[in-house]
Amino acid sequence: MKHIRLVSGLVLLVTALVPGVVSTPAAAQSELVAALEVLDAGVEVFPYDTGSWVPINVETLVRAGDSIRTGETGRARVTFFADGTRVVLDPGTEITILEFEETDDGFSLRIEVVAGITEQQFRRLLDAGSSYEVVTPGAAMVVRGTDFSVRVEDDGRSSVITADGLVEASDRGQAAEVPPGFGLRSESGGPLSPVVPARSFEELDAALDGCPGAVETSADVLVNVRLGPGLDFERVGAIAPASIDMLLGVDPSGEWYRINFRGGFGWIYSALLTVGVTGVCDELPLYPEGYLEDSSLYNWIGDEEGIATVVVETANLRTGPGLTYALAGSVPGGTRLTIAGRTEDNEWFRVRTPDGETTWIAAFLVNVSADIDQVGVVPLEDGVPVDEVADEADPADVEAPEDPAVDDETEDEPEDEPGPFGA
Repeated sequence: MKHIRLVSGLVLLVTALVPGVVSTPAAAQSELVAALEVLDAGVEVFPYDTGSWVPINVETLVRAGDSIRTGETGRARVTFFADGTRVVLDPGTEITILEFEETDDGFSLRIEVVAGITEQQFRRLLDAGSSYEVVTPGAAMVVRGTDFSVRVEDDGRSSVITADGLVEASDRGQAAEVPPGFGLRSESGGPLSPVVPARSFEELDAALDGCPGAVETSADVLVNVRLGPGLDFERVGAIAPASIDMLLGVDPSGEWYRINFRGGFGWIYSALLTVGVTGVCDELPLYPEGYLEDSSLYNWIGDEEGIATVVVETANLRTGPGLTYALAGSVPGGTRLTIAGRTEDNEWFRVRTPDGETTWIAAFLVNVSADIDQVGVVPLEDGVPVDEVADEADPADVEAPEDPAVDDETEDEPEDEPGPFGA
């Protein structure tokens, strides 16, 4: 499979550049590295050794150190000699060819997308001895061969959408893979966004920012929320329809909608609901069948938020449900912990501390303020919570809606099987 690796927040790679002043060796700057074609009028080049922008009418050759920009109506295509890789510049875009260096077994090429939108088109996988980096204010992409688009906004926020191949993203301990048909955003100096389905930047923004929406029911009931688009997914709680004001996506059937839920994301079944976009939104992203949410984002799960109060002088916290797990710290007596899950035997609780850390605590160390049966069970696989093992659920069939809160009025609720969750 084709790969690129996206690494956000690399200060050494994200260097502020003054046109004509780059860190490229002089010998490398003299190299003619690519052909520039004008696709639509309004294209200029800033040769590194001239100090001014030069209009280009048809085509020209460019070197390492040169900058290229398009006007409001201009479009351009840069084709690199080394391997035929193409970079298409949309209107209002600027790039700089930072570096080109030939080696015995390949080449090293770095470009910066300063602003606007570029489409990267790779004709083949790079040789093992070659490297190609795309640098933005929010990220740096090390390319091994793929097709993808990059957008840099005025505030430096950077986005990438993969059409073919794989993006491996990391930032300050974060890690994410962006497969084909998905996208990711990175604030300048900020964290990576969740990876979401997106075939365009409009879909990426809709998936991350939401489309204004409304949900109505014929009765005063709550709506069940699940970990994925299907009745086979774990039910993680319920929500009042009137509190849903943003829609984040839809499944292929058009019957399940993605919403914000308790610090994470969940899915609601629309069979007995009226669901619609109330504001301007280009398109709701389409999520695949079997899509599973990250359950560790939830502040709590179940129909009642449980509070566990520490009843001993000092209580240890652990990384998993058992004494064999490593210590994750300790809390003093009287500390109130939010219960986010439990083991099936009720001997260990998954809790969120006042500092926002998610850990485990033995049940005999706390008093619980809620009906613990209303808190979901964390399914374990060889003693490890399933959401930490990162198993994927099978695609779920859409069935009749179900009770208790709401996915229905027509059938008794089938017995739910435990699904991953957390806080």
